[in-house]
Amino acid sequence: TVSEGFAELLARIEPNPGEVIARRSHGRSIKQALVVAFKKLNRLEVIGSHTRETAIRYHSDVDYLAVISKDDVTYGGSVVRSSTVLTNVRKALAARFKTTEIRGDGPSVVV
Repeated sequence: TVSEGFAELLARIEPNPGEVIARRSHGRSIKQALVVAFKKLNRLEVIGSHTRETAIRYHSDVDYLAVISKDDVTYGGSVVRSSTVLTNVRKALAARFKTTEIRGDGPSVVV
């Protein structure tokens, strides 16, 4: 039936439990790297398709949003530029993931 066909398709394209466990492990590693650079990191949230349960196995990347304290983004009493914050995020991740490509991509950092 059509409904059985959709159920089978979803089972084939949804991330499997091992991928979900890997996502969580990578998230912990990313958070550990950011805590080194941002002493008052508030939290690291998974956003995007993985939170909406619309991720597609092998195709959907995992998006994280780092919530950083204002104390970690000020220098001399002024808030630093967003590009400076992204550079600091990139450097923190590059220090942790030495053999992984880390690059800026607009208003984000790609690991």
